[in-house]
Amino acid sequence: MKAKMILSLFCLSVLAACGEDDLPKSSDLGGLRILAIQAGSDGSTAEYAEGQTVQLTPYISDYNQTRTVEFEAMWCLDPGVSYGAQPSCDGVAGATSLGSGAISFGDPNRTGAANPLPASFQIPAGLLATRLPTDQFNGTAVLFTYKLRASDGATTKSFKRVIVSSKPAKNNNPPVAVIQAGGAPLAAYPTGAVQVTASIATTANEAFQEMKRDGSLASRTEELLTSWFISDGTLELFRTINGQATKFEPPATKPTGRTPIIVAVTRDSRGGVSVRIQPLP
Repeated sequence: MKAKMILSLFCLSVLAACGEDDLPKSSDLGGLRILAIQAGSDGSTAEYAEGQTVQLTPYISDYNQTRTVEFEAMWCLDPGVSYGAQPSCDGVAGATSLGSGAISFGDPNRTGAANPLPASFQIPAGLLATRLPTDQFNGTAVLFTYKLRASDGATTKSFKRVIVSSKPAKNNNPPVAVIQAGGAPLAAYPTGAVQVTASIATTANEAFQEMKRDGSLASRTEELLTSWFISDGTLELFRTINGQATKFEPPATKPTGRTPIIVAVTRDSRGGVSVRIQPLP
């Protein structure tokens, strides 16, 4: 019961504070979807200072499809998503296009980092100047939106709030090494049910400080949520916390003509995210 409560609160914090709307409704791959949007790279800074340049990487999947897919990307100042505004740059003053065009799927599973990546953009200088001290320290945001449209009419979209703060110790993307089964890297199609985990580094649950309204600082520690996606088989748990295992049971007969895959998307509650995609040949 405690784990379920933590999971529910974590999901709410991801939506409200981190600003990603792509937490999965289903773990099954096979349709057009945006698995995650990452600022920086695994283990690198996911939080920024004024004037810094941000590179965002959408991780997308169109598993076992052959259709053409096009993207559209924009960034703008956050219109107030955490206060109920729509996560959209449409109509926001200064909104800037980061490109559009056809997606090139270099991976045969059509699952991975989007290609081409959206152009990088620079955090405006002076963004924090008019903000309250708590917002300057804890962070405010700029908004990145990403839309996909397939040639058969299928569409999906997601967004990310990129956190900008004055605090010296910035949040990092959680370092996740591999997907494991029974303590060893999962590298081949299992012969039966296995307990899988995201191999999360011991340093991944970062300690950080949060400024309260009176200006005092409170110490916090991150919780990490892993969302699981599979192309085949079943999962016992679709989401796990802090390296918890979930049972993955593949079909008794391995699919032919394609390579099954399993994906782990690990998030903290402050905008950090890491993605591991494991083919199961």
